[in-house]
Amino acid sequence: MSPIESFSKFITSFSEQLTKPLPGVSAQYKMAPEDRIEREAMAHINNKQQISAVLILIFPDHEKPTVCFIRRQDYSGAHSGQISFPGGKNEEKDPDLWNTAIRETDEETGVKADQIKYIGKLTPLYIPVSNFWVHPFVGYLLHYPKFKMDKSEVKYILKVPLFEIMKQEIIEKSRQNIDSEKKEVPCYNYNGETIWGATAMILCEFLEITSQILPDLYK
Repeated sequence: MSPIESFSKFITSFSEQLTKPLPGVSAQYKMAPEDRIEREAMAHINNKQQISAVLILIFPDHEKPTVCFIRRQDYSGAHSGQISFPGGKNEEKDPDLWNTAIRETDEETGVKADQIKYIGKLTPLYIPVSNFWVHPFVGYLLHYPKFKMDKSEVKYILKVPLFEIMKQEIIEKSRQNIDSEKKEVPCYNYNGETIWGATAMILCEFLEITSQILPDLYK
């Protein structure tokens, strides 16, 4: 099987997995801060939530499946400087949340929305600190993307091979600022880049699905 055939087979297999029950909240909470449930409950009581969508973009790099993350610029908001998936707030002009995800990906990374192919959707996740329900989508390209990031929003683009981020040894604990307090949280540490919070929770569900199919395709 050629590399592109293996990549295409992975995409097909992943799509098939999404027709089955998702790992869901049980997977997400493996990477959640300890007080997550309490903070989520309080936020639900006091606020009307906003809606956003993010994209897990899979593409081949050196013939292996790779995922795109961004490091957000420093700003006054809750997610300043964090590693995240491209994405953002749903707008009235968006026909649906998939289009929110690919529009934001286009704006932030320069990957054209009309080139991104749909695979499916993962479990929505509430983010207490910013009061957003985030809807994660999975899409792909059959070629390496032409990135042109929006420097006003994105500090840099991080391209991570799936085989690397699936390694159990990169799961660690780190101290992060949550609600003006330093708290210990689970995270993925990839080459010194710390992926934590909602992004880590979404990533955990994605990797639970990926781990069921990827190793058999790339023996």
